Amino acid sequence: MKCTLIIFKNLLMKLKIHTVLSVLLFVLTAGSIGLHAQKANKNQRTIMFYNVENLYDTINDPSIDDEEFLPEAKKKWNTERYNKKLIDLAKVIESVSPTI
Repeated sequence: MKCTLIIFKNLLMKLKIHTVLSVLLFVLTAGSIGLHAQKANKNQRTIMFYNVENLYDTINDPSIDDEEFLPEAKKKWNTERYNKKLIDLAKVIESVSPTI
């Protein structure tokens, strides 16, 4: 688990937000089904929703209104805080074991 989180953290540092969300969507739909299908009742499904509206990376993109989530902004958003948020999100998803 710890090794997986370290690998996940290093990978996330190199990815942009849209790629991260794509990976999370994949984990929710494909990865969890295979890993937890044996434990779950065949008629039971878990659906999860997580609000990632304020999940911004620290790279300035003029086409996205993300100025308050930049390192020099009032919130002092930085790569460390961004990565912690992604790791916390991954822990929540893993703990719920969603099937969809």
